Amino acid sequence: MQMREETGERDLDLRLDNRLADFVGDGVDAAIRYGDGAWPGLDVTPLFKVRLFPVCGPAFLKQHVLAQLSDLHAVPLLRHTHPLWSWPSWCRALGLESAPDQGMMFDDSSLMLEAAAQNLGVALARSNLVRNDLLSGRLVRPLRSEVESSWGYFFVWRAGGPKLRRILALRDWLLKEMEGEDRDG
Repeated sequence: MQMREETGERDLDLRLDNRLADFVGDGVDAAIRYGDGAWPGLDVTPLFKVRLFPVCGPAFLKQHVLAQLSDLHAVPLLRHTHPLWSWPSWCRALGLESAPDQGMMFDDSSLMLEAAAQNLGVALARSNLVRNDLLSGRLVRPLRSEVESSWGYFFVWRAGGPKLRRILALRDWLLKEMEGEDRDG
């Protein structure tokens, strides 16, 4: 995000990018980042945490028994390539000795969740990405077990920048807008 001051107006230039912004070379004043919160040289304010839990389509759940965690061994799993979102990692965090690790592999969370909605298997979802799908009934949670991710979303900015007052105002506005929202993902 870049705030312009040339005209004296309160413009906000939003940019979406998968790479980390260079706060010096890219002309970026502040950003929202997903990660562990450790970015040297930047001030950081947590926005919300992420929980991980299984999801699938309602028709899939009608066709498969998923009453307990061990039932995951008998169904197709939809897996993400990122190690933090892996089934074995999730099971270890729950203290389980064995973890299912079979099924289609995805490097894009949106595609994996679409496959779950199309009843192709059970996906391990990040809470912030499935909120609307759960509310609409497009996806369901077959099991109540969940794990808090070690990563979350953070508002970040370069310490001591010339636009600090405006950056902090933006941060405060974001936090105020999130009041009443589920800040745990």
